[in-house]
Formats: sequence, structure tokens, C-alpha cells
Amino acid sequence: MPAVEALIRAPGQHTGRGLRDTTIILLIFDAATRVQEILDLTPADIDTTPGRGRVTLTGKGRKTRTIPIMDNTCRHLDQYLNAFHPGTPEPDVCLASGAAFMDSLEVVCAQVFENGPVGEHVPDRRDQ
Repeated sequence: MPAVEALIRAPGQHTGRGLRDTTIILLIFDAATRVQEILDLTPADIDTTPGRGRVTLTGKGRKTRTIPIMDNTCRHLDQYLNAFHPGTPEPDVCLASGAAFMDSLEVVCAQVFENGPVGEHVPDRRDQ
């Protein structure tokens, strides 16, 4: 899936913002969840144990569910948590700021889907 791969690679990991954005995008795709559910996560909701990684999400109606995540996503989460939430985090601190991430996501999507090579790989439904 070239579009998904391009979206995951687009933020890069050379800056704190890039690390945050890459981690959140990976988590969104891996857990197949809504952006807001990821932004509402706290470090206490995340288990990055290799082979048993999982996140506990709270969705609409305050329903919770636990979703397994891949080891690659766990490694990115560990790197992110060590950089932005070192030590024993407070249980009610959210993973990331929603407004800041949404601004970054808008920029990343514009880069990938308007300027990147993805456009030639994603057919437009109107052309079919």
C-alpha cells in the first residue's frame, strides 16, 4: 500500500515533531482506530512488551477495548515515550496534544497526497 507507506514515512524522525507524528500515524493504522482515541491515550494505557504489545482505547460512549499492536509500533512508542514522557508518567497525561498533531497531520497529508508520488498509485474513483 504505497499511500499508507508514504504517509508513515512523510514526517521523518529527525525532529521531535516527526517522531511524534510517525508514532501516532503508525498507531492509528496498526490499531485501526480514530485519531481522537489515540490522542486520548495516556502512557498507562500502553503496553509495549515485545510479542504482547497492546493499547487500551476509550471510544465513543466511553467504551474501552484492548487492541494488540505490532512490535514495530511498540518500538516507536517506546522511543516516543522515552523522549516525551520519561520516567514514571502521571496517569492522566495524554499521549499528545490534539491541536498540534492535527496541524501536523494536515501538513503531512498535503505533502504526501498533493506533492508526493502517491497520486499516481491511488486511482480516482471518477476515472473508473
